[in-house]
Amino acid sequence: MKPRILIADDASFVREILKTIVVRQGWIVIGEAQDGLEVISMATELEPNIILMDIVMPKLNGLEAAQKILKKLPDIAIIGLSTMDNEEIMSQALGIGLVSYITKPFENWTIIAAIKEALNNKERKSG
Repeated sequence: MKPRILIADDASFVREILKTIVVRQGWIVIGEAQDGLEVISMATELEPNIILMDIVMPKLNGLEAAQKILKKLPDIAIIGLSTMDNEEIMSQALGIGLVSYITKPFENWTIIAAIKEALNNKERKSG
């Protein structure tokens, strides 16, 4: 089954780039959110396999949104994206339960590798 991916970033051009990367791999983008509250709502409604989520977003930041999502839906793999290459934020993100943390600007292959790793880890858990 193809992974169902939700993209959350307040910058529309970043959402477009991520969408292009995902679709080129043959994966499915089930939605796009532009703030923390919207991603929580969409994640609850659509139950994606993976969320690509910006850490700095309006209304609710990505870390707060991730906490709320993982509390309700612990099986969703969340990959954090941020321009902040900060050890403290990175360890906080991973401590919350994000499976990966990628700094912007990113190379396409880093997104693909993070998604593949998340999918492999998910298969190992369930299989």
